[in-house]
Amino acid sequence: MPACELTQVMVEGWKEAAWLHPDTAADPPALGDAILLSPFDNLIWDRARVRRLFGFDYALEAYKPVAKRIYGPYVMPLLEGAEFLGRADVARDAHTLHILRFFPEHGATKWSDPLRAAIFRLANQMGCESVQINE
Repeated sequence: MPACELTQVMVEGWKEAAWLHPDTAADPPALGDAILLSPFDNLIWDRARVRRLFGFDYALEAYKPVAKRIYGPYVMPLLEGAEFLGRADVARDAHTLHILRFFPEHGATKWSDPLRAAIFRLANQMGCESVQINE
């Protein structure tokens, strides 16, 4: 893999330095559609970083006793642009993606168009034939 030089940058409001890749500086990514992130997505793996960057407190609850879970064992955060709009408790059987519950945050609408689009996009990616949303 070829080496590249990262540029150290300071971000307003951060105590720690950040690093900028030259490709990102030349062509910054556009904010995309809302997506449901896997509980194992690299973006949310570092809880302190997620709190610092987004003000979003996320924890995988699969390893907590059932009585101590707040959201669900494998809840999926909903990210739209640079803001977390909530989290969905999701399950799947052979052909159906089940949205068991949704927990909106930051004034998000519970069953917003971005959430519905993210749900159906996820179902398509997982090869599910149908979606069941518990409202």
